[in-house]
Amino acid sequence: MRGTVAGLPSPHPLIELLPALYLEQDFLRRFLSALDDVLAPILLTLDNLPAHLDPRSAPEDLLDWVAQWVAAEPHRDEP
Repeated sequence: MRGTVAGLPSPHPLIELLPALYLEQDFLRRFLSALDDVLAPILLTLDNLPAHLDPRSAPEDLLDWVAQWVAAEPHRDEP
């Protein structure tokens, strides 16, 4: 199971999507910053989705999970 990555910056900070009127509100800035911390790994995974679809560049734990899902044995000797 993958965990969160401490200090991972969001590729698309939510605060940048707000009109200037809302940028002055401290609570909203802190709230959106917390959401950015939660969403950053998801957004980065979606940004790199093509790499997850190619078995040569997909993370090994993803390949193991898909192999279990379809009841197949992964071939470790192939690149």
